[in-house]
Amino acid sequence: MQYALKIYLIVRSEILRGRSGHAGKGKESSQRGNLWNTVVEEIRGAVETQFVNGIKYKNIKTNEEKDLPLDGVFVEVGLVPNSDFVKDLVQLNEIGHVVVDHKTQQSSCPGIWAAGDVSDVLYDQNNISVGDAIKAVLNVYDKIKKG
Repeated sequence: MQYALKIYLIVRSEILRGRSGHAGKGKESSQRGNLWNTVVEEIRGAVETQFVNGIKYKNIKTNEEKDLPLDGVFVEVGLVPNSDFVKDLVQLNEIGHVVVDHKTQQSSCPGIWAAGDVSDVLYDQNNISVGDAIKAVLNVYDKIKKG
């Protein structure tokens, strides 16, 4: 791994859920440790340096608590797409993301476009969401221009 000597994936259940692109990232290696059935109880750090120096975590099956020294924390809680308001109008995938044409961001319903985390984008990143939104706006503009 290019960013750290060791990365810990902390999962509160026994399996990884989410998009198929993320689900394959759970394989343990010498550089990654998986902590299953685990929740973070506390993120610790030094006030004077404003840096993280560890966490306290608990196994929810055994209730065993442990400390883990580390240099940083990245929180990825998960995502439930906010697509309920269009569920009867557009095609959704099994997770609830709006299925779009990735060239235009248009949904299965003419006149509805989607971009960002609500769409079935392959990579959940802000820069990709912005690009997808620009594609959608340009496509809307083209449609309006054509009449």
